[in-house]
Amino acid sequence: MKEDLQREQQELLLLLSQIKPSHMLILSPEDEQYRMAFKETENKSEQRDSIRESMESYDLILLPPASIHLSKNKFLSGIERLLWWAEKGVICFLPEKKRSEERAGISDLWQYPIYYKRILNDERSCYLIWIRSRMVKSRYPFERITLSGPKIDTKLRIAYLFPHKGLTGGIKMMLEQIRYLKKRGHSICILTKCKEVNEKAVPEWYDLKVDEEITVPEDSDFLSYIHDADIIVAGWITQLIELESSPIPVLYWEQGYQYLFGDVEEFTDIRSFFKVFEACYHTRHAIASVSAFAADQILIRYGRKTPLLENGIDTKFYHPGKETKGNRILLVGNQAQAFKNFSLAFEVLSLVQKAGVPFEAEWITPYVPEIKSFSFPVTIKVQPDQKELVKSYQEADILLFTSLYEGFGMPPLEAMACGTAVVCTDSGGIRTYARHKYNAYIVKNEDPLRLAGYIIFLICNPEVLRNMKINGRNTALTMDYSNTICRLETYLHEIAKKRE
Repeated sequence: MKEDLQREQQELLLLLSQIKPSHMLILSPEDEQYRMAFKETENKSEQRDSIRESMESYDLILLPPASIHLSKNKFLSGIERLLWWAEKGVICFLPEKKRSEERAGISDLWQYPIYYKRILNDERSCYLIWIRSRMVKSRYPFERITLSGPKIDTKLRIAYLFPHKGLTGGIKMMLEQIRYLKKRGHSICILTKCKEVNEKAVPEWYDLKVDEEITVPEDSDFLSYIHDADIIVAGWITQLIELESSPIPVLYWEQGYQYLFGDVEEFTDIRSFFKVFEACYHTRHAIASVSAFAADQILIRYGRKTPLLENGIDTKFYHPGKETKGNRILLVGNQAQAFKNFSLAFEVLSLVQKAGVPFEAEWITPYVPEIKSFSFPVTIKVQPDQKELVKSYQEADILLFTSLYEGFGMPPLEAMACGTAVVCTDSGGIRTYARHKYNAYIVKNEDPLRLAGYIIFLICNPEVLRNMKINGRNTALTMDYSNTICRLETYLHEIAKKRE
């Protein structure tokens, strides 16, 4: 316990060294300011004035550990009040695992531009969270890119800039976009920065032919290698800085990444990435977001409102297979990415096994996992090709998806398209298509008991499982690329016109 506290204190001191508060208030439950902030009252203006009088000289407020025992509503209301006057924000600790819906968890704080680090302790892992005031308050709904005006038959020359060739959801979605744009007659050039210039620009794990592939030396800029393009699609946010002087119109499609959701590996990075990402989101180039959740994070952090351009799915490729056993559970993702939260998934499956409910489990992962032993039976498949991936979805009954956050979250949609039920955490972006008790069971925050309960319920109730599979497939059909690619095409034409 002593070592755990020392670790938390060290991380807190490091964070404070980056924020550099001029006058910090460390609250305790006995303080009058604490009682005022977390007191329930109908007269909010009077309460605001009272807090202002006692706190106007403080620019950062540190909450005591006791605040985690407040009810969720009281905690969130108190945070809102404290942010009225704490110019640099509020710092607090929250437990990693939330055991009650009555208590606040980290996913209750997405309405703010939070920055946090997971502190892995021996006895009680937790999050150290810096809650900042919003640049702009959330403004749902966001504008969805729609089809407008006469159909445009002009074929575009599009240059796609890939940040790498690894197997990630973002890269996969760019490749899927390209495949459909090619089908519609557009000319595509893919550029990737590589160590060896004779490498292929298209990832080896994806079967795709484009009009041109260009490998760019790592120390060179993309613009020197782009010729005769009508529009450039950037594959990573920091490419916008490199493309600032581009005479060719640029689109960046935001699919989400860890810093956008405040997930920092080390607090020493905060000051530098503030400046870099602020410059990127204030660029003159076009930015679209994959979901309202991703768009909201850009808005509250950087004050920029972005239109929505959702992912699509090929429902002919991802389709249901033969009848399944009714108790096969699938996991998909990379354990090395902490936000994928596989420790929670493993805990959930252990609880299902302890409940005496028989099941089979399979884990699809892009890399050989570090963990070697499990408390439940599981088959591991490392980087299967896309056809094998579909087969795994088809043979599964339930996808367990436990991400802390996702810009969109493709695995649940792929599962739905293949007729697989979904049990998942509320990771934000999945709200684009997932509906609780209709096509998925969605659990807010990290609640292993509730997740395990839904899995057991589905295995023990075949009719409910069957209906959820049907609803999921119907949802996927509405998001088929035949519907979504037209919006992308329209938007690309719109941006390309700016060069004229």
